[in-house]
Amino acid sequence: MSRPRSQLALAGAVPVDKTKLVAIPDELESAGLVRRRPDPQDRRARLVETTPAGQAALTAASTEIRTLEAELLTDLDAERFLDALQRVTVVRLEQLRGGAPTPEPDSCG
Repeated sequence: MSRPRSQLALAGAVPVDKTKLVAIPDELESAGLVRRRPDPQDRRARLVETTPAGQAALTAASTEIRTLEAELLTDLDAERFLDALQRVTVVRLEQLRGGAPTPEPDSCG
């Protein structure tokens, strides 16, 4: 079982709209995948921890994701992958700098 984290820490770790964040642990708790309890160090905070069923669901989902990734990437040429990754990185860095990147010709086809 994973170490419990506060709801506030989880909120900072996931890209979810804060207005929906309370509903997600509610649903997971209703499904028996997590449990919440008061933080012994701060009674205002709630700790969220996985249940055995939640850990089993996480393990199954992780295995399925790895299997799908392997299937999708089986025929991917390493050189083409690295080229595409580099182009995506350059575009993202330009976006972060506020510039508009110049699209490069597609070398994949």
